[in-house]
Amino acid sequence: MEIKNVRIYGLEESIIASGYPRMIEMYTEEKFDNKMEELYCHIHEVFHTENVDKDIKRATNLAQTLQGSGHSCYLKGVIVQYDLTAPEYFWRQFDRYHFHDYISSNSKMYCITKFDIKKMCNKHVDNRIIEILENYISTYNDLINDGFSENQLKKVFQQIISNCPMGLELTARITDNYLQLKSKYIQRRHHKLEEWQYYCNWIKTLPMAEELIIPKKEDK
Repeated sequence: MEIKNVRIYGLEESIIASGYPRMIEMYTEEKFDNKMEELYCHIHEVFHTENVDKDIKRATNLAQTLQGSGHSCYLKGVIVQYDLTAPEYFWRQFDRYHFHDYISSNSKMYCITKFDIKKMCNKHVDNRIIEILENYISTYNDLINDGFSENQLKKVFQQIISNCPMGLELTARITDNYLQLKSKYIQRRHHKLEEWQYYCNWIKTLPMAEELIIPKKEDK
């Protein structure tokens, strides 16, 4: 499993927006831009000093409120995009969360007969299973080269798709947000699958994750 090419958008903007419910007069564009620059300096330079910006204090306090209370909804504005490479069984569980989106992903339908299957399977897949799938793929490619009918090709292709191991790893680019990542972290941080442990540990590396995503009082 691997997560790479991570990009974060809207962190400073969302921290500002966390104060909108009690704001009487909204920022002009100029003041908003100035506040953005100020927050950037606080987050990346002096956040762990005593001189913490009041917007960061408020955003941090709201992030630690009861999950589902609505007080931390501003975290939806902190967008995280990343390439996630994971086995099939992980994707099935990952899809239980509805508020991330797929930008694009590997396609078994287009590429399964071209993949290096052994390279794309995780370490837990039995070599015998890999050999079976490779044999089906080899048969399919031979049929193409020999000019066999479409119906014969479809039958073998169905066997290929039906015999893909759950440990086959595919990559997708995901759009996510801090509020959804908070839910995933809380619900999956003690999951028995090593992939969820990897994923939750990655969440901890995101900017201000300790303040905005990770509960201060974690269940042991």
